[in-house]
Amino acid sequence: MMANALTYARKWKITFSTSKTKCMVFGESKRANNIKKLKRHFTLGDSVIEEVNNYMHVGIELSSYMSSMKRSINMCERGYKVLACLTAIGVKTNNVIPPISLSVWRKVGLPSMLHGAETWCNLTQTEINMFEKMQCNVLKSVQNLPLRTHNYLVRALLDQNSIVNNIDQMKMRFLRKLMTLKSTCLPHEIFMYRLIEW
Repeated sequence: MMANALTYARKWKITFSTSKTKCMVFGESKRANNIKKLKRHFTLGDSVIEEVNNYMHVGIELSSYMSSMKRSINMCERGYKVLACLTAIGVKTNNVIPPISLSVWRKVGLPSMLHGAETWCNLTQTEINMFEKMQCNVLKSVQNLPLRTHNYLVRALLDQNSIVNNIDQMKMRFLRKLMTLKSTCLPHEIFMYRLIEW
């Protein structure tokens, strides 16, 4: 695969930044990966490419172990940063009216926290609970409610979807984009091939 990438690059006069290029091997246990990593080497032309277990690609963290916990923690931190900004402008002191705070959360906070969620397929219940708790903390701050207020009540008062519903909506929009691409478009062809194969 590396040789094919290099051939393609030379044909179309594309150059790779070997310092930014990394390799990931999927489907191995941590123990097997640690042993095999010592024996195998990836090269792109004359350059040796480092093998890594985690890599950040367009703001989405990928893990060779298919674990999403670290990514979920990072995404929740983004949500808490938005909450900190809302607090700084006076959400809890009623300097900002709830509709404006809620609008900021829906237009800035949620998209930032759920960036790339259309590709998430292995969220655990623990991760879902983390996201729900994070969102409910924002909604409680927006309404100036005590932290002990039940999460369902908090969401219902503002007619806010659960995080799972938001992720499902993102996946459906992504599916719609895939389905409405021209049939000659490569992503559409790959999707249809995999769908038929499945």
